[in-house]
Amino acid sequence: MTAGSDGKTIDGMSMKRIEALIQKLKDFSYQPKPDRRTYIPKANGKTHPLGIPSFDDKLVQEVVRMILESIYEPTFHVMEPTDLSDEWHMCWECQRCLAGCPTGALSICGKKPEDSLSRDLLPSPLQMEALLTNRRSCRSFKQENVDPELIRHILHVCGNSPTGSCNQVYECTVIDDKEVMREFTSLLRDEMYQQAAKGIYPPRFTKEDLAVFKTCYDKGEEFCFRGAPHMLAVHAPTTRGEWVFDTTIALTYAELAMTCNGLGVIYLTTPWAALQVCPKSRAFLQIPEDHYISCLVGFGKPEFQFPRGVQRSDALKIHRILGENRQELL
Repeated sequence: MTAGSDGKTIDGMSMKRIEALIQKLKDFSYQPKPDRRTYIPKANGKTHPLGIPSFDDKLVQEVVRMILESIYEPTFHVMEPTDLSDEWHMCWECQRCLAGCPTGALSICGKKPEDSLSRDLLPSPLQMEALLTNRRSCRSFKQENVDPELIRHILHVCGNSPTGSCNQVYECTVIDDKEVMREFTSLLRDEMYQQAAKGIYPPRFTKEDLAVFKTCYDKGEEFCFRGAPHMLAVHAPTTRGEWVFDTTIALTYAELAMTCNGLGVIYLTTPWAALQVCPKSRAFLQIPEDHYISCLVGFGKPEFQFPRGVQRSDALKIHRILGENRQELL
């Protein structure tokens, strides 16, 4: 039997030991002991941290779980998409309880607290400022695929982005192969020309805009996607949640995560607008018709990295409200 952080095991458990524990709970002298940290090797060569509590702490945790379960289980259940009769009293699977438990004693939705990243790993204010000021739109990409595992990891991390109503129903559609990206680029360009011949243009697009667009392509300039080998679309159904806010926040999370991992990113506003009038291209992405798409981003390995950030904050206007008055905040 594995010993806990206090060196004791379940061996020798007796009513005397249990009664002593109960008395500590009654007189508020009970204090949980720190877990004993150990590391288990993983198949990829890394290690997985494991916290081993004392048996007394584990016993108390289990008893508390049983008590709470008996109280809340009859009325506390996970919300299904078709079960909206009393949604405010249902579990939204936000894991706020897992994150907020001070002793790390609570597991929920199959997640364990020891698998969560610690606040000790948060970047400093200066590091965060460096990230925000060094993030630039990339307009020159290497024509090679990014490791699919890195893309998968980034998107799963971005699945932690906040949502407007805890309804985390947005989805990600990604093109992670440069050959498929070339196919989609050609399809969208040709469909834009076909629609323009019928007098149908993307929102905020004019005949003159399309002429500039075509001139660039005729010169061999990849104007729309800037040669990005991959693309990400975040979309959500317009029947649940806050689809505009949720998809925009998630896409921003993705952009910052890609920047931290050394990838170049560019917002693809022209292709996004074109999708509004190009049904064949939208069908290629297999995004349902009732889904809202916040924007598209192209990403990949950049041809070069900017060595420093920018200093554009002087152009920002900040309005400070003082009761009925308003003044500029310098």
